[in-house]
Amino acid sequence: MSVVHEGISRDTVSVWLTQEIQVVRRHLETARHKAARTLIKTPQLSVVLVAVREGGELSEHTAEGPITIHVLDGCIDFYVLGRRQTLGAGMLMSLGGGIPHSVASAEGGLFLLTVLNDARTPQTETPSVASTTGFSGTRPDHASARR
Repeated sequence: MSVVHEGISRDTVSVWLTQEIQVVRRHLETARHKAARTLIKTPQLSVVLVAVREGGELSEHTAEGPITIHVLDGCIDFYVLGRRQTLGAGMLMSLGGGIPHSVASAEGGLFLLTVLNDARTPQTETPSVASTTGFSGTRPDHASARR
């Protein structure tokens, strides 16, 4: 069962981020460099939780649309246009679409990646969570979610 909950309308979705972080961290224990979990995916927007292990990296790649990186824990080095930008917990960075970039982390890091896809595509489906294959979770009660 996914930890995603119904939203207030068919166009919304809620995610227990603290629980998703735990799931991704467990998955990272057996991953080589990184673990990622798509939390929200629509034709216009993707939100992905990414954990990079100590010494891990994501090789150079591009995203079609603009992105934001919000570091939630640890520290990552974000490489773009021949420059390194070190991002620590609480920092937010944006990058235009189609720009090659890569990520590395000496100490390990956890970040929320938001990708804006072609915004001209009309919304024709309800926001969803990508496949939860290999993951399971239960809905935390409200009291434990606030701890």
